[in-house]
Amino acid sequence: MSNQKIKELLDKYFAAETSLEEEEQLRQFFSGNDIPEQWLPYRPMFQYFSASAKQNPPEDFDQKLLKNIRQQQKPHRIDGWKLLPYAAAITLLLTLTYLFSPFAEKKTKTAQNIQWEQYEPKSEEEALQETIAALRLLAEKLNGSKKVTVKEIQKVDRITKPTAEN
Repeated sequence: MSNQKIKELLDKYFAAETSLEEEEQLRQFFSGNDIPEQWLPYRPMFQYFSASAKQNPPEDFDQKLLKNIRQQQKPHRIDGWKLLPYAAAITLLLTLTYLFSPFAEKKTKTAQNIQWEQYEPKSEEEALQETIAALRLLAEKLNGSKKVTVKEIQKVDRITKPTAEN
């Protein structure tokens, strides 16, 4: 076989474009003894392919393969009963941490034990100023939420509007 023909067949082989006959020609060429030195690096690969083609898998190969596939397809389940002691220990630990933490000893204020006198304005002018401040705060919060609402509606409009591409 000419060097040009070998090069063409190898190029087709590595591009996965050879036919079975062309691959057989390559195997026969590389199984011979008079291979030019430039093609010697390819010889072990084709000899391996020739040797492995002659090997037959064991008779129970199909059964073993199917068994392995079935085992891999089974969903792996975690037995909930095995995790129960861990969940109970974590729950107990969290409960004890909360009960003995300094945050658990909060004094709850009720309307009965709040001294409302300290919050009452001392004069009519102070009451007016407090009312104005409260109304300003309310207006700011309402305007802020209005802006957020408008932005969110604009986002929804952009998403739901049909584009020119559709």
